[in-house]
Amino acid sequence: MSRIGERFARLRRAGEKALVPFVTAGDPDLATTAELVVAIAAAGADAIELGVPFSDPIADGPTIQRASQRALGAGTTLRRILALVKQLRPQVGIPMLLMGYANPFHALGVDGFVAEAASAGVDGVISVSPSSMRKCCQIIGRGMAARAAGSIVNIASTYGIVAPDQ
Repeated sequence: MSRIGERFARLRRAGEKALVPFVTAGDPDLATTAELVVAIAAAGADAIELGVPFSDPIADGPTIQRASQRALGAGTTLRRILALVKQLRPQVGIPMLLMGYANPFHALGVDGFVAEAASAGVDGVISVSPSSMRKCCQIIGRGMAARAAGSIVNIASTYGIVAPDQ
């Protein structure tokens, strides 16, 4: 069973809910992100979502838009985030999921992204994408599941802003 499956099965047996914080990877830099992930895991989070910054985050509210811009300005890339997950995996036992637009995942090539993500220790992917990228997201989900990495693929394919008032 995947780390995601194990964690949620344990929570279900205990009648508990999951705490899954979100951090934009690379904001303000990847070293700080590493410190945050370790601290969040040590504080008892059940999983963590690492936001993959994107240059045109139209489905995000202003807070995440600004965090993405700062992360990109600091040189954060998907490959650097994957390297960070790989570096953290020995000390972080909770599931680590990547959350972002499908474009950066697709830019690595779907098979290449899945292989690199699974090798790094990524447990799942949450993708906000236009309906034209839905097929890409479905392939990523199947690929992650086939590698026993878990796989959560959420596709938001309607236009709108997530948490517009925050």
